[in-house]
Amino acid sequence: MTPARRVFVLLSVYEDLSERESRALRRGDFDFAISLNNRKQRLSQAMQVARQNAELSEDDLAALHQRVRTLEACEKENLSFLSKEMAGTRASISMLNAAAKRTRQVRRGYAGTEGDTSSGSGNMLGCA
Repeated sequence: MTPARRVFVLLSVYEDLSERESRALRRGDFDFAISLNNRKQRLSQAMQVARQNAELSEDDLAALHQRVRTLEACEKENLSFLSKEMAGTRASISMLNAAAKRTRQVRRGYAGTEGDTSSGSGNMLGCA
């Protein structure tokens, strides 16, 4: 395989991994998306080495740059998607924190009902 051909084969694999990563993110399979992203990082390093060793024609360079721009747009969409997911997660965490705070406030009213209720531990049942 020529060095130029190697660049394009590696790029095709990277494109496939990017597409699979996008689908994994959309279905919420973040562990798989992380695994794919790690593979993409290693592949990116191999592509850089291959690119340095390849003498690409002007046409090859133009095709390479176009495909890289397409990948960058896909990754930008993924970043936007993840930003929205994080905003939703932060909102959920905020609601859960508020619910936990309210639960703790109500729970304080029951604190005296634990253990021996006949000792008049400060709850209403000790008055009966």
